Amino acid sequence: MRPGFFGLTSEYMLHVHEQIFYLIQHGNWNYFDVYDLPVTIRNWFVQRLSQHFEKRNEEMEKASKSKK
Repeated sequence: MRPGFFGLTSEYMLHVHEQIFYLIQHGNWNYFDVYDLPVTIRNWFVQRLSQHFEKRNEEMEKASKSKK
């Protein structure tokens, strides 16, 4: 059954739950706090956490290359 015009698609909800999982696993949030966040703020936290991990990975790569 397809959602109506104003319904959320299953793909969108999958994306939302992926964000929730990400913030719970890596950001020490709980489900209800993440679920209740406004979309723009939730997106900002996901993006910022991703940037943090990317920077950390780059620093770890540089450190491992300098040891060799």
